[in-house]
Amino acid sequence: MRRLGVLGGGQLGRMLVQQATCYPLIVTVLDPDASAPCRPFCEAFTVGDFRDAQEVLEWGKQCEVVTIEIENVSLEGLKLLQEQGVRVVPEPEALEIIVDKGLQKKFYQELGLATVPFLLADTPEAIRQARAEGYVFQKLRRSGYDGYGVRDLEKSPVPLEGPSVMEQKIEIAAELAVLAARDIFGNTVTYPVVDMVFHPQAHRLSYQMCPSSLPDAIQEQARDWATAIIENLALTGLLAVEFLLGTDGRLWVNECAPRPHNSGHHTIEAFDISQFDMLLRIVQEMPVRQPYMRFPSAMVNILGAPGAEGVPDYAGFLKSTDGQGVFIHLYGKNRVKPLRKMGHLTLVDSRLELLVRKAAQLAETAYIHALS
Repeated sequence: MRRLGVLGGGQLGRMLVQQATCYPLIVTVLDPDASAPCRPFCEAFTVGDFRDAQEVLEWGKQCEVVTIEIENVSLEGLKLLQEQGVRVVPEPEALEIIVDKGLQKKFYQELGLATVPFLLADTPEAIRQARAEGYVFQKLRRSGYDGYGVRDLEKSPVPLEGPSVMEQKIEIAAELAVLAARDIFGNTVTYPVVDMVFHPQAHRLSYQMCPSSLPDAIQEQARDWATAIIENLALTGLLAVEFLLGTDGRLWVNECAPRPHNSGHHTIEAFDISQFDMLLRIVQEMPVRQPYMRFPSAMVNILGAPGAEGVPDYAGFLKSTDGQGVFIHLYGKNRVKPLRKMGHLTLVDSRLELLVRKAAQLAETAYIHALS
């Protein structure tokens, strides 16, 4: 059996390891949290720092292939593993561009893809100058995710500390995402476009719909751009690409993630091959194939309730979300915090109008509270 190493043991690792039980794979995980969500499902678990090159090397050199569920890992460690003959998916060379939002933005420019006008600001003085010139949306170049490391300086005037991408504000009509997959043979496929609705406070995905309601021409453009990005990165694995659609009808590339992604969770129930199954096919050197949509779907993130802090009340939540066509995925986290991702719901229904209403309603109520 092939030994697969996964750097990171969060919810993405949990769902990947669960799917890996369908294949002749022995899965080992490296994560700093001894109670990481994936631990109950993997054959071997090592408590360690996936940002430390030597720890990554010592842990991973017994694997045939290593993949990631988080970008904030040691690139040096992954390169050392490659030198030892371990295959790394995705390649460290592609990760070097993606983990730095500034390099990401430059990469899109080099491809001729539209991205929101930006400046790179590496000092507090440069950040202040960029803000004075109308670049008021700040993103840290590294380590930002799920709303962390992002700030609208018109609403929160104290800037974040660290090298940043400073963007102009644009009028947004919609946000959308495309998940692309590429195998070792150079074949690329994309999942259909999803429409995304973001939480107004948390700056993270609240719910999404598939198929998209956007014009076919916009959807085709987004899928073409996602294909161009993954192929020009020469990236093997998954790449989730997020886009902004301006009120003027113009499409902009926002950012990408080289791993399973929140915008692809609906594929577990709604497609014949999920994003996790697709990645496992790739790491086993199987060819990708075009996924088939079985049902229209919605995905709703389950967040920690505002003010919730402590042991999660999962029993109370389950009673409130039971219903036809509702699939519950809880991530096994033993502490709830305000707006922390605790799981997700997938809804399937052939009646699109009903699906939209159900998703919007659950997005307002699908919170995990703490036990009193």
